[in-house]
Amino acid sequence: MVSISRRLLLDSLKGQRIHIPDLHVLFQHWPISINKELERLRFDVDRKLQDLFPDDPRLPYLKSADFALFGSSWWPEAEYINLRTATYLAIWLFTWDDEVDAEVGPLASDIQKAHSFRAETIPYVKDCLGISEKVPGVCPSSSIIRSFMAVSEEVCKVYNEEQRSTLVDEIAFFMRTSATEQKARLAPEMPSLPDYIECRMGTSAVGVTCGIIEYAYEKALPSVVMKDPDMKVLWAQVNIIVWVVNDLLSIKKEIAQDTVDSLIPLLYLKHGNVQDAIEIAVSGLEAEIRNFDEISGKLQARYSYDPTTQKALSTFIKACQFNCTGNLHWREFGISDTESRGRLPPYPVCSRYKCGGILPLSGRYLGLATASLGAASPLPYRTIRSANMDNKPCANYANQLKFAVCTIEEI
Repeated sequence: MVSISRRLLLDSLKGQRIHIPDLHVLFQHWPISINKELERLRFDVDRKLQDLFPDDPRLPYLKSADFALFGSSWWPEAEYINLRTATYLAIWLFTWDDEVDAEVGPLASDIQKAHSFRAETIPYVKDCLGISEKVPGVCPSSSIIRSFMAVSEEVCKVYNEEQRSTLVDEIAFFMRTSATEQKARLAPEMPSLPDYIECRMGTSAVGVTCGIIEYAYEKALPSVVMKDPDMKVLWAQVNIIVWVVNDLLSIKKEIAQDTVDSLIPLLYLKHGNVQDAIEIAVSGLEAEIRNFDEISGKLQARYSYDPTTQKALSTFIKACQFNCTGNLHWREFGISDTESRGRLPPYPVCSRYKCGGILPLSGRYLGLATASLGAASPLPYRTIRSANMDNKPCANYANQLKFAVCTIEEI
């Protein structure tokens, strides 16, 4: 990859037009729904945010994100308390990350203070989940960190120690990669594509949301299933699917905010054409959906001998699919910058279709999204296409998984 400054890369992207294919078509064989408790959850979420951020200028921004729609889309078949707890976990992840985020975070440019913030968080999370011995008198100074207690109190009613340890491990991974991301963002040069992918597997926090699925539906899987290598691959595939969708749909917003540390700019930097970068990402996304279907089928066949396990596994797999389709729905219609991405107005989910039902993939989803990235300066080079990233592992814990986004031979 050619070394280039962020400003030069940003200037070369601005003004270019991109076409993002309708991603719903890729998921049309997967379920998508909205929890019937959406409006009830909205009330509790608004109250939660008000308690966390009284008189804070960030409050309107956080409310506009519609975290209730996020939770109701990700966990559409969860009972209310489980739904609310999972949604509060998502809010905790979002608001915690915002403290060190490039856009709004008070610690975004201070590595040492951000390090202290992370160092204060992990022991508290372990303490709340009963993974470490309690330390008397230790209480985080941040109300955001302390808000994890509301999540842990409910999770501990359902999860055993092994499940809680898994959740702690995923949260710790999220925070380690958050530190890596912050250092990379403050560095003068762009990260490499492999480094970005490995880091993104943690900063997406999808490992954490996978780790809460058994709680959300109160369907525990045997340890042997959760430790199955194919289950680990399944988690990684859900992770990739979610963050690739996010990187695709946020590209215009990020360019407008002078942010280029994401998949599409890095693919553009590698291959020299932004539309090729979009097509490579979409092709990889489609491949990972196929891989998920294949691996989930293998898992179901492997554990079909036990009806109870098979039922719990089917619930888990369906929940993973809901996470992916729900994420796409929320990304398009739940966050406040929807129309700034050039998308159509929000799909009227609850006015035309009953909450709790399956949403139809109608003709609304058959078009292309077109966006303009604003006055471009051409890159001073055109890279030669190659497939030298093909078959590279995307993360340390998923060496079996090949990231198809980096395959460009068919483009």
